[in-house]
Amino acid sequence: MNRLLEIGFQPVGHWYLSNGEIAPDLKEMPKQRQVLYAFVCEGEIQYIGRATQPLSVTMLSYQRPASGQSAKLRNRSNIRDLLSHGKKVDILALPDNGLLQYGGFPINLAAGLEDSMIARLQPPWNLHRPAKFPSEEATLKSEEEQAESQSGQSAPPRHTLPLNMPLTLQETYWNRGFFNVPIQYARHFGGDLEKINMLVPHHPLPIVGYISRTANSNGTPRIMGGRELLKWFRRESRPMGKINVEILSPTSIVLTPLAE
Repeated sequence: MNRLLEIGFQPVGHWYLSNGEIAPDLKEMPKQRQVLYAFVCEGEIQYIGRATQPLSVTMLSYQRPASGQSAKLRNRSNIRDLLSHGKKVDILALPDNGLLQYGGFPINLAAGLEDSMIARLQPPWNLHRPAKFPSEEATLKSEEEQAESQSGQSAPPRHTLPLNMPLTLQETYWNRGFFNVPIQYARHFGGDLEKINMLVPHHPLPIVGYISRTANSNGTPRIMGGRELLKWFRRESRPMGKINVEILSPTSIVLTPLAE
């Protein structure tokens, strides 16, 4: 996912289930044409496609694909399977601002990038492989996460930033490259789908992720860091290890492993 964010993809919405069928919730770019879009589950790119019609129309076509639209039929099933198992499927998109030209001729950015990105990133749904996930993980939240997100802890006194937030790396976090923000710190983070920069030791550039305020039922932020955050967790800590999250701003944090 970080590769997408680095080249300009933006979180624009997510999929949800409505009466057992998938439906898109697009917050950005609904009328944008000629865009690349991606379906991302927990930081992992599942599919890359191109919308020649308005993005909202393309997303709606996944709800009732025609009999000959094999990719959309397959992706509808894949998305529904993930959602029914408690997973979140985000929609990211790369707009074409029309500025790219060669010899005075405009270049269709989406058309030019689609094949090379699929070849390089090899999203599983583009390669006609079914989505896979461990059967024992029928729900995204562990008991520890539920306790954390639904805790009745009173909010600490209001502090100005920067502010330190101690965090225990639940096994789900360590295995998937995200973490939930405890409710008492939620107000210090940005809004749904905002990008967030994560500064970490031994990493030359910030890890770019995004904030989800729909993944948790109570609206507390989930920080989605994808593959790069997952690699850092595994290199610098362990399941149930302790890290410090220094909140510099609503969209900028510093992660530091704590000695135990």
